[in-house]
Amino acid sequence: MQPTVAFTLESLEFYHQLRHHQGSFGIQAFIKTLCAIQDITYTRMQRNQFSVALDVYLNILQHVQCRVNAAWGRGAGWQIRNACPPCGYKLPGEPTLVLDRLHTMDGNNSMKHVDASGHADERVFISDYLIPPTKVDAFRDDVRTRPGTVPGNVPPFGDETTVCTEHWTVANTVSEGTVDVFEQTGGFLSTCWHTIVETLAEMQRSGEL
Repeated sequence: MQPTVAFTLESLEFYHQLRHHQGSFGIQAFIKTLCAIQDITYTRMQRNQFSVALDVYLNILQHVQCRVNAAWGRGAGWQIRNACPPCGYKLPGEPTLVLDRLHTMDGNNSMKHVDASGHADERVFISDYLIPPTKVDAFRDDVRTRPGTVPGNVPPFGDETTVCTEHWTVANTVSEGTVDVFEQTGGFLSTCWHTIVETLAEMQRSGEL
């Protein structure tokens, strides 16, 4: 191999951090900026080359982090238990609260993906946040509670019955036609009350269950 183009680790990490803080900043704008600094003409090939190099760089970072987590004993379930330091860290002698931790979950149907459209990426993204579809599908046949009711095995907390709770219903934002057209209809996110993300699941061929 005789490579003719190379990108420094500093430039790859610089763009990596840019995307962390400004997700809409694309590769094309970044490469055009580098070309202007180097006083060279921009071509689409340079954008494609940087994209491939960035994929390799992020893949290396991900595998290194996985090995570090394994060395530290951070296995399955560690992320959700320790993602939020205020929620997970307890002081010696700290009194036990009635509600030890508060979490919230909600879905959004803006992450739609039409079935069989575009090119499929067969790579598996390793993530402590993303719940794979295989684990989500394990509950697909569970009996769903009617919206606005509480399962019988959950003890009530206080007397908070109001007119709103008696008449509250969940709007069906995803029709049957939408489910048939889209392979992915949205995302379902869970956070703690400090707004720190804990889990993310894709809604596939369904609405908010």
